[in-house]
Amino acid sequence: SMNCKIYNLTPKSQILPAFLEKSERKKLQEDDSYHLIQEGFFPHITSSIRISPDQRSILASGQYPHQIRLFDLDNSTIKFQRNQSAETVDTAFLSSDWRKFALALSDKTVEIHSQQGKVFSSKLPANPRSMCYDCHEATLCVGGSSSSIYRLDLYQGRFRQNLQLSSEFVNQVKYFPNVELLMACCDNQLAIFDQRVEKQVNSIQFKNQLTAVANDKQKLIVSSENEILVYDLRSTQPLQKISCFTHPVKQLEFTEFNGEKFLLAADLRQLKCFDNQYKQIFTIEPGWGINNFQKFDQSGLLAMACEHQYINLFYVPDLGPAPKFAKDLDQQILNLDVQQQSGEFANYKFCTRQELEAMGLLALIESGQMVTYMHGFYVPKDLYRKQAQKEVIQDLKSKKEEARQKQLEDKKQKLVE
Repeated sequence: SMNCKIYNLTPKSQILPAFLEKSERKKLQEDDSYHLIQEGFFPHITSSIRISPDQRSILASGQYPHQIRLFDLDNSTIKFQRNQSAETVDTAFLSSDWRKFALALSDKTVEIHSQQGKVFSSKLPANPRSMCYDCHEATLCVGGSSSSIYRLDLYQGRFRQNLQLSSEFVNQVKYFPNVELLMACCDNQLAIFDQRVEKQVNSIQFKNQLTAVANDKQKLIVSSENEILVYDLRSTQPLQKISCFTHPVKQLEFTEFNGEKFLLAADLRQLKCFDNQYKQIFTIEPGWGINNFQKFDQSGLLAMACEHQYINLFYVPDLGPAPKFAKDLDQQILNLDVQQQSGEFANYKFCTRQELEAMGLLALIESGQMVTYMHGFYVPKDLYRKQAQKEVIQDLKSKKEEARQKQLEDKKQKLVE
């Protein structure tokens, strides 16, 4: 990372089996790590994560068993857990808060949930891979292992006519409210639809299959295999190519802070951030396979669903402040900084001014070899040891001299007598 501080807030503690009693858990688990989201984990892995539009809830899916969990961020607790019959492939919020959401399951099922539980379920002709919600048309769009995008009209309560593609499958469907367009990443093309006129308005052809798309009114970003391509929305020729990934890019997102735009891109192993000139700013490698990520609006907090029990959390102050629900995050960061500093000064010994004076090292304060810190100085350990050894030798010499002087005095005394 290029002078960019990244704080890993993922708890380090091990998750113990569910069959253990609470008293047994307490004995076995001495957990002193910081939990920003209480119980923010799954029995084995976290498959997907979604932040509600009002930024007050997280809907996450995981396994095994297949389940979804909804976390209330204001109270830093789990609101509910619902076990599913199959793996949750994708999720979408249908309202600004957590009360309405949709799930796409691996057994070709689409489910609508409310705060009471599951209220609607329907089978699709193909396995879903990606899902998004068009808030302007009140339509849920699902793409997967077929040449159609299935559309469920939630206002009328029925399926609309499918959007047909010339491709055999869809890797990602994404709706962009800022331009009111639906985009589909297919095997070799990006299909762009306007649902108001019920037709495809543009298509860009590629050599390789597309895996992710992002848009910010002026620029269109597409990932084709391990490459990221930057387009002007009105053009079909790429303006720029970014090649710094080892795996196909899974997800692309734009974010803004202090009037500056950033692009976040994640493949299986790492998440990278680029500035508005598409120069790399930092990389986050959680150490587990990344399934997807979400960034809190107007904040530098990133949440990742990984092949890991915990929801992985990373805080990057350069991307924004701490979110509203994490009131104690800045204090936590301060503690982490102190720990980091103590790690940085592992080869230094802390001494007060009086100790330096006693050791005869005061003259070295101006030399730049010491680091001024709080009420004293960090002295390089090797310098401290040398001086301490000198002191020990000096002390021995003076003791020997004292003993010799005493012997001479005793001899003189005897001669006088």
